[in-house]
Amino acid sequence: MMRSALFLAGGLTMLAVPFAVADTPDSISGLPGNALIDEGFDVKTAWPYPTENAGTYELREHGRDLRQWLTLSYDDHRGVPEPTEVEFEGPVDGDAERGEEIFKTTAEGNCVACHHVEGVAQTGSVGPSLADYAARGLPDEYTYQMLYDARVFFEGTLMPPFGAFKNLTEQEIHHVMAFMATLK
Repeated sequence: MMRSALFLAGGLTMLAVPFAVADTPDSISGLPGNALIDEGFDVKTAWPYPTENAGTYELREHGRDLRQWLTLSYDDHRGVPEPTEVEFEGPVDGDAERGEEIFKTTAEGNCVACHHVEGVAQTGSVGPSLADYAARGLPDEYTYQMLYDARVFFEGTLMPPFGAFKNLTEQEIHHVMAFMATLK
């Protein structure tokens, strides 16, 4: 049967694409049955890859388990967590190289989807440029809160609450902060 399958595409970007997908109930409470989940994958979240000129697709393992993210399904009745204010317990203990990888990688932070930085062929313009972020002299507490949950400062922001929604771990946030400290 042809139906709309919701696949979790990272961050808050969720897409509905028409594919034949069987209901796959998930162990996370309330996740709609039409989400692309494959229990055989380590990360459970699947990604549809079309077969060139064949009209078919195969499900491949996504880079990260995104089941905790809300989908666009009308059957997804999970509530959105309230904005989460956190305290930064410094100092920044991260690896700038690993932070750059998280910042630029689609399956991880994908910050370049919205923000401009030097050295990336295609960056976004929805969020402010971060090319000179370190030169702004903003406190680590502010940077940490923005990465953890920017909704505390900006109601209705499009920036994903990476920490509050557990898309990035505490250590990954520190790595991204260390990278951002190099942007002068």
